[in-house]
Amino acid sequence: MKLKKIVSYLFVAAATLACSQGMASANELVDLLVNGLGVTETQAMGGAGSIFKVARENLAPEEFKQIDEAVPGIDGLMEAAPDSDNSTSTSMGGLTSLAKKASSSLGSAAELAQSFKQLGMDKEMIGKFMPVILDYVKNKGGETAMKLLQTALGV
Repeated sequence: MKLKKIVSYLFVAAATLACSQGMASANELVDLLVNGLGVTETQAMGGAGSIFKVARENLAPEEFKQIDEAVPGIDGLMEAAPDSDNSTSTSMGGLTSLAKKASSSLGSAAELAQSFKQLGMDKEMIGKFMPVILDYVKNKGGETAMKLLQTALGV
């Protein structure tokens, strides 16, 4: 009986450590945004999360995995992003895939602008977030991860 409790405690401790290590990396990015751009922690988390959510929507799962691995705690950032209105994607049902792809960057830009607005920031802040996040991803995940993120965001 005591062994089960010990194993249970060890499991909880290991899970807590894994989460805190992931959040430490996410906190590093949040700190860069807060200190470099003068935004609040909520704005930094939500803005970065919005950017990563758009990237996830625009990349194949195996491509996004490279960004996911470069930014431990990315799930927490994406959860901090405001909920977006997906009316742009549902209204395009009859378009060809080429037209969808061409308009996806416009939809992504609109989605980001809306998310940033919900966080109390204007759309110009997106352009200030981008270099910080791209540089962070490059430093943590390498050139390939950064280029995937650029492609996903249309920058």
